[in-house]
Amino acid sequence: MNKGSRQHTLKGVFVLGGLLAVGYVVVFLAVALKRLPYPYELEWVEGAVLIQVRRVLAGQALYTPPSLDYIPLIYPPLYVYASTLAAAVVGPTFTAQRLVSLVSTLVTMGVLARWLTMETRDRWAALAGVGFYAAVYRLNGTWYDVGRVDAFALMWVLVGLYILRRGRTAKEGILAALAFLLAFWSKQTTLWVALPVLVHASIWDGKGRRSRRVFAAAFVLLLVSTYLIAHLATQGWLTYYLFYLPLHFQLAPRQAWRFWKDEMLGYTALAFTGALLFLWWRWSERAKEDAGFWGAVFLGLVGSAWLARAHGGSFLNDLMPAHLALALGWGLFLARARAWPMRSRAARDGAVALLLLVQMIALLYDPRLVLSPDRNRRAGQMVEQRLAQVVGDVFVPYHPYLAVRAGKPAHAHMAAITDVIRGDPDGWGKRLRAALRQALRERTYQVVLLEQARVTFLDADMERLVEQAYGPPDILFRDEQTFRTITGWRIRPERWYERK
Repeated sequence: MNKGSRQHTLKGVFVLGGLLAVGYVVVFLAVALKRLPYPYELEWVEGAVLIQVRRVLAGQALYTPPSLDYIPLIYPPLYVYASTLAAAVVGPTFTAQRLVSLVSTLVTMGVLARWLTMETRDRWAALAGVGFYAAVYRLNGTWYDVGRVDAFALMWVLVGLYILRRGRTAKEGILAALAFLLAFWSKQTTLWVALPVLVHASIWDGKGRRSRRVFAAAFVLLLVSTYLIAHLATQGWLTYYLFYLPLHFQLAPRQAWRFWKDEMLGYTALAFTGALLFLWWRWSERAKEDAGFWGAVFLGLVGSAWLARAHGGSFLNDLMPAHLALALGWGLFLARARAWPMRSRAARDGAVALLLLVQMIALLYDPRLVLSPDRNRRAGQMVEQRLAQVVGDVFVPYHPYLAVRAGKPAHAHMAAITDVIRGDPDGWGKRLRAALRQALRERTYQVVLLEQARVTFLDADMERLVEQAYGPPDILFRDEQTFRTITGWRIRPERWYERK
């Protein structure tokens, strides 16, 4: 092959890699817009968030003692408030929550592109980083547009990191602290991201960078003061849900090991290796302050994901901080590799282009698998109409939003019930179990609608109690796939128990 042919081939590989990166962004956006107006759950805890949004719209408190009528999720309130603002415009539906998540993801991609461009002065590397972040959409459970808190919280984390990296003045340090404060009030596990960054900012202020230590002081002051106010305003219930319950959840050692073996060294192995190589390059070049900053960022993002995955009940959405770290590291690595001094520039660029192409191809997925088929809409309407025809109260613990859509009162979501039972088994959990048993034994509800057999959080005694109190169930769906959630725990309401 002559020199002209080699250059033509090299250019083709670069273009193909870039097109794949752009393609992933376009595919994500198309899928997200298609899923945005879907009126039923994409993920089974979306409904619990919707119940909280409706409470805020009704002027009710978010953090209250556990009861069968309502239990909050174990997260701070900021995402619920943001979704409430969206709901005031588009209505209290899942569209509001998903719109907040979708906008948050687009902002994340925009900040990621700008940061990598400014950091590397290489738009191709920036495109590769953003393309990678879009490509791992399927690997993290397609959570970028789901009506849950993760995308919203991660957006504030990235904004805070970007301001801290680029900022030099005290004002910018305060802005970075505010961004991290908003991240905490979205999801408390972002503290694990902030901790190593906070330590680095306290040790290495950086030449001409007053922002770092101002950030550290401002963040601690703002966090402590706002948390004390919220703790007192909720009479301690905020602390109960945000920290007391999660700290008592069981660890999952096998899942913690799988995080490294399968999730970091699986489909994203090239990006993970590239990020580590970038850190090694910066350290070997004696850019210790620079290497320290990026090391703190990667440690915080990947470490927070690992700690989340090490707990029982974790799902793929907990990988999102790690995926953001890999997107940053991948872009930085590719830019650094393209500038590596080698005798043959063509060989170097060819190797870099090939690495990008291999990583992009490894992340290919079929977008049809993450869309809800039309039959699910019809099935949801059928369940909704049937609930609306019931004279009396209905108990749909895994999907209480369906009761609300049918004009019935909402009850506590099973995810929140389970959090209290497993996090506080001898206290409120014991009282909650007793209240649930009593309600079932006394046939408080006209209808109890549960999931398929052997796929519930109810223990065997509770299952028998339902059978004894209500008799054998009517099975709503006979096939395997209709009306299941698309991501997370793929369940559906199936067993219809009616009081005789």
